[in-house]
Amino acid sequence: MPQMEYKEKIKRAFSRAATTYDKYADLQKEVAIRLLRLINRKDFSNILEVGCGTGNFTLILSRKFPEASITAVDFSAPMIEVASNKLNGKVRFLLCDGEDLYSECKFDLITSNATFQWFENLEKTINNYRNFLEERGLILFSILGPSTFYELKEVFNQTHPDRGINFPSSRFLSLNRLEAALKRSFKEVKIEEVIFFREYENIRELLKTIKYTGENVSVSGSGLFLTPSKIKKLEETYFKKFGGIRASYQTFFCLGVR
Repeated sequence: MPQMEYKEKIKRAFSRAATTYDKYADLQKEVAIRLLRLINRKDFSNILEVGCGTGNFTLILSRKFPEASITAVDFSAPMIEVASNKLNGKVRFLLCDGEDLYSECKFDLITSNATFQWFENLEKTINNYRNFLEERGLILFSILGPSTFYELKEVFNQTHPDRGINFPSSRFLSLNRLEAALKRSFKEVKIEEVIFFREYENIRELLKTIKYTGENVSVSGSGLFLTPSKIKKLEETYFKKFGGIRASYQTFFCLGVR
């Protein structure tokens, strides 16, 4: 898929989810809280947040570092509208693609929560962000790995082997590639892998969560219209393979020091 088409698809999915995201994003909120545990400094004065979405992580940052100037960027106007209402003027918001970002000013912290997996060329972008950091500045982010939703992928591929179903999570960077990218640009690197699990009452609840957090961009292919009989078959396969409806979120917590 061409880069522009891929990015537009992601932008549309998250823009549609702007009003439902907060209700269904408990996993993303849990990841955000854990992400900040990696920092033992409080002396940040200029912070850049990439992919702020509806501003949940932005709000946590503003409370943890009340003296810092925070700039938050996202490429979805509806998401930024929700975030700006939530922060009430405490943060500077910019509507732009985090991969196209250019800044003449320097930051002492660049951070992002569960966003970088959607980037087209993360290795290049990580190197660019290094140039925006002060000496000894930090890059801190969480990112979903390629094993995210592996249960759903297995069930779909078993029940629809001839449908050409694509999960862009297969494009997400592996731990080895992520570590290599960070070590090319940063003096000190730390990566922690955590697998989060979520249980769902039925397949519809899982798919609803994916849709209402914008992650329905993860599933594409021909013949994906889910009739009641197809949903029943998916659930039966899910229970047979995994004993219930669950989803895994492979998450890497990454820290780099310039």
